[in-house]
Amino acid sequence: MLDSKSLKPTKNFRSQSRNYYKSKKYTNPFFQESKKRKRHFALGLNKANAATISGILVFCLLIWFLIYSKYFAISATEIKGEGRIDPAMIEKLVWEQINSSYFVLFPQKNIFIFNKNDLKSLLEERFAFNNLEIKKKIPNKLIIRFSEKEYAIIWQEGESYYYGDSQGYVITQLENTLEVNKKDYPLIQNQKTKKLSENSADIEERYISYVLELFKRFKASTEIPPLDFFIIDDDVNTVKIKLVDGPKLFFNINEDMDKQLNKVMIIKNEKLKEDFFKKEYIDVRIGDSIYIR
Repeated sequence: MLDSKSLKPTKNFRSQSRNYYKSKKYTNPFFQESKKRKRHFALGLNKANAATISGILVFCLLIWFLIYSKYFAISATEIKGEGRIDPAMIEKLVWEQINSSYFVLFPQKNIFIFNKNDLKSLLEERFAFNNLEIKKKIPNKLIIRFSEKEYAIIWQEGESYYYGDSQGYVITQLENTLEVNKKDYPLIQNQKTKKLSENSADIEERYISYVLELFKRFKASTEIPPLDFFIIDDDVNTVKIKLVDGPKLFFNINEDMDKQLNKVMIIKNEKLKEDFFKKEYIDVRIGDSIYIR
């Protein structure tokens, strides 16, 4: 039989029991899940921020590479054309624009930023082109092809002379009268009240066409007296010719050219003969009539 001493709890047992209960931990599942969510959300934000920053950096580097790197900086030009325009003059204007900038930050030297339309407008102000083409060749080259308008007439206003095309556009101004080539191009003296405007002569294309055809007829014929120059004034539908050491001839551009030339030849060979060159003018513009002074 056990005695009472053996049933009495010992101090050691109580101490161990106390320690056992203290070591236990109780957790709330709800709060535990909440903490996990916060950690996951913070981690997601950090990843998103990192991705955004990385994207911005990549974008900035790309912009720098496309705009400011030497790889896309224009370093070569290829200029070819037909006519009397010196390609070196065009190249000079091209490089002036290349070395300029838009608002400092955007250099025209960059192949993407370089403005072809600005260059085309500038060149067309300086030269008379029949055709002008500007191309960009990636990464760093400009290609320019052009053809100059062909000379058709010489336009005179006062003491100034200009080469013009068949539409009346001025191509270039002659430096001196020694350059006036009346053998190859008809000289048209402007006696109208209106003068040159924006590199264009005040003359309709149909007048120029008539002048060019008359010029061919006079050059091809040995019977027609040699001409000196043409006159355009305020008389409507009229082209006037000044003959060398002779009278002026008045032609109607709406009437048959051959008929009017025949009237001139009849007057010269059958009527006036030697007196033909003494007259001031011969007007063959109207029908079968001829007016002489």
